[in-house]
Amino acid sequence: MVYKIIPLGSHCGISFVLRRLKLRQETGLFEWFRNNHISSITNVIKLLAQDPTLVKMVSANDLVCINDSSIYSAHYKINEFPAILERRIQRFLSEIKNTPNTSSVDSTKSETDSLVPFIPKQSINELHELHEIHEILFVRDLLFGEAINLGDVNAFIAAIKQINPDLKFKILLVSIIRNPRKFREIKGPNIIHKYIIKNQIRDRYWREPSDLTPWKEIFADLATKGITFVYQ
Repeated sequence: MVYKIIPLGSHCGISFVLRRLKLRQETGLFEWFRNNHISSITNVIKLLAQDPTLVKMVSANDLVCINDSSIYSAHYKINEFPAILERRIQRFLSEIKNTPNTSSVDSTKSETDSLVPFIPKQSINELHELHEIHEILFVRDLLFGEAINLGDVNAFIAAIKQINPDLKFKILLVSIIRNPRKFREIKGPNIIHKYIIKNQIRDRYWREPSDLTPWKEIFADLATKGITFVYQ
């Protein structure tokens, strides 16, 4: 099964990871934004399900925010972002309602992605015609110490199903922890919960080459379960 990845934050680091592993496609609605809890994402998705025009750009302390200051970014210019937000909302809704056709896939591998599963060199359009792209993988790297439980994840899932009750998807949660013995896995039919040990990370935004290793191991493990990805 080939999955399209949609990042959910919690900060810019997941975008760096996906870009360096050649798994990043078009910029997602929540990319390059910081948010401290998945409930902020869920609240925006609920509004999108109700009426997309309810989702607005606001500014706070010279930061660009989506709806309120709980999702914020310093990467954008305030006067330019409303048009960007509109495009990304439409793209997000299109992906949730019916995963769209995108650009061709390059199967050329680099030294950074030797463990990452990828699809053969053929266009995404062809894959759609073969009905090989059926699902979306939402990915969230949890902030160190971010408190999240099954109820939070189920609320996110319920919000997504308000937009498309028939969408097939999974959500990958990656916790940053100090002690693996204290890891408490969140389990559910749509949920994959992994962890990375904090002392494996040299840069909190995953920019050091060694920081990619645990991510490659996670994606390689998913591949053993038949989960492969749209490869840039």
